Amino acid sequence: MSHVSGCDGEASLEPSGYRVVNLSTAANVHGLHVLVDYIVEVNGQPVDGSLPLGVLLAGTKGPTAEVMIYNLIENSVRSVGIIRNPMGQFSLGATVRYEYIQEAVENAVKVISVKKDYPGDEAGLVAGDDYLIALGSGETLNGTAPLYKAVQALDPSKLEGVSVYAFSVRESTVRRVELIPRMEPNNRYVLGIELEETSLPLEEIKGQSSTVQPWQLLQSKREIGTQTEELSSQLFQYVMSTNC
Repeated sequence: MSHVSGCDGEASLEPSGYRVVNLSTAANVHGLHVLVDYIVEVNGQPVDGSLPLGVLLAGTKGPTAEVMIYNLIENSVRSVGIIRNPMGQFSLGATVRYEYIQEAVENAVKVISVKKDYPGDEAGLVAGDDYLIALGSGETLNGTAPLYKAVQALDPSKLEGVSVYAFSVRESTVRRVELIPRMEPNNRYVLGIELEETSLPLEEIKGQSSTVQPWQLLQSKREIGTQTEELSSQLFQYVMSTNC
């Protein structure tokens, strides 16, 4: 998490961490969840983005590095132990990017309608339930422009598609879907979906509250002892300071 200025000029904490943007191993032995898991502590120390995650893990003295992971959708924290491999290295098995958690909340594209038998329908997108949150590369969809840009960059001579991550409110899950655009007679790609730039509807997610932000709820979690209590207190203090 990163230090920012509070209302009175004093330092406060803005919730942030290393966001899991892609899994680099099929096994995923650490049970990571793409785009909704954030590594917020390494060996009991909050992260601030000043060093790559690999460097922080390499600084572990013992055989196991302990990382604390915050899950945005489940609104929970958990501790995961990463064991040194035979070469003496710590492998997370994922690609991560340091981000503020609020960015994920504020940037989403809601699927408003899906035209039958068009690419969006064939990919299984559900109108009113699915929110597109990132491209397959892990790039956050801060609006519809990145998606349309990726579509226009496709080679018309090849049967190519654009991978996106979709979050289902009903299922509270993130899945990867492949959109293969259809070429219309006017040489224009179409997906057959109507989109709306919005934010993630956390108030509609099971277990979430419409009046309390997810990091505020962390202050009530006591799942993994003292470390969780200290982290929750820091996050709660930040939220309170921004409301002054």
